[in-house]
Amino acid sequence: MDITINIHQLISMIEKKIPIPQRINANLELKVLCPGPDDGDGGDIPTTTPLKIPETATLIISPLGCSLHLSETGRGIYNSGRAWILNLSESEVISGDYSAKIHLATEEILAKTPIKLQGLILCGTCIDALLNTDYDSICTQLAKRFHLRVTYQIMGPIIKGTPRNGQYHMYTAIYGLLKSTKRNPGQRSINILGKLNSPKTESDLPLLLKQAGITDLFYMGDFSSLDECDKMTNSILNIVVNEKAITSAKNMEKKFGIPYLYFSPTYNADKIHNYYTQLSALLKIRINDDIFFHHSKELSRKIQKHARSLTCAVGERNIFSTLDAALDVLNLGYQLKAIFLRKAGPSDLPLLKEIAQKSPDTLIYFDTHPALWNLINSPVNFDVSFGVPLLYLKGSPKTLDAPIHFPYIDYSSLDVLLSQMEQLLSPPIHQHTATTNLVSLKRQWNTYERSI
Repeated sequence: MDITINIHQLISMIEKKIPIPQRINANLELKVLCPGPDDGDGGDIPTTTPLKIPETATLIISPLGCSLHLSETGRGIYNSGRAWILNLSESEVISGDYSAKIHLATEEILAKTPIKLQGLILCGTCIDALLNTDYDSICTQLAKRFHLRVTYQIMGPIIKGTPRNGQYHMYTAIYGLLKSTKRNPGQRSINILGKLNSPKTESDLPLLLKQAGITDLFYMGDFSSLDECDKMTNSILNIVVNEKAITSAKNMEKKFGIPYLYFSPTYNADKIHNYYTQLSALLKIRINDDIFFHHSKELSRKIQKHARSLTCAVGERNIFSTLDAALDVLNLGYQLKAIFLRKAGPSDLPLLKEIAQKSPDTLIYFDTHPALWNLINSPVNFDVSFGVPLLYLKGSPKTLDAPIHFPYIDYSSLDVLLSQMEQLLSPPIHQHTATTNLVSLKRQWNTYERSI
């Protein structure tokens, strides 16, 4: 079966509303193709990542047959003692009558959790999407009875059209925990939405904002208590760095009067410079990023010298949009031979057209097409992989597996990537073969991935 289309054909199919074949179990298989922290959830596990927020617990309400959601609770590093599963019986699934059981589960969670909980996030499944479970009422009852902050999210990957992306629900539930608090007259802070913890690498963002008079840069996962998190409700701006958190920003604008800007994470120095320009204009402050900007531009030029002669492919293992990643590697000078996509729709047309203009011969492979399994034995050859599922690199030992994209909205993240990439690409590409040397290089990339 021919599974190859080029980027112009994909654009035409979307514009003409021609269906693009996908598998119903695509979400499950993507977790097999892209294992680890980069499994198609954008690096997040919707049922356990919320536990980055202090004094919270999550309760998955699910029949035991829902293997996807049950396995989710076993993943992640934040779930110890605070991620719970409420098993629904067959009769409860049929009747939808399990509100009382949720109350009993909450009582048990509070009794057995060693720390005092202030927040609870209920995690529904496809069953609740089908039954239209009234979680608003359940959350209100639980909050009143147990004196907790209670929100919910529903994930139903098997149901077409409902609900939305798991990250969307996760962020909506997390930021829904916030409550108004007394304003500190000296507070002039900015919130980051769509990223729960500050970058581990030293970032220019808080430094430049502090020089411009901003007192704090808040990430909800950095606080030590849920009450401390409430400081975010008095900030002067929300910067959204993940489109799945835009609805949360709109809710906070309505509830707390905080305006927002959406900045897509990028490895493009010009875009980052534009972000600082927008901040300066909106907040009426002067942010001088010239030194950082020129340094990143110089590093980018060095990479471009190596990259012009190299072919590459981009896939879904990146921790942000595959199409954004594709555009970034094009701007770095690579020849974009192929994109491995999970799905594409009308909202992707602007990016697809921009990529097509720069690289009209780029081929498209759908991770969710059943015939793509043939690529395991008949791989596409290219020099560098940016997030292509490892299964498809099995037959391409000379392909260098570049780092998974962990972009942000600062120059520091870009500089880390460019420095590491310059080190990898300095030797002639033909020296990289399936030897111990290549294994060593790949291990270096793995270390880099964990360090960001």
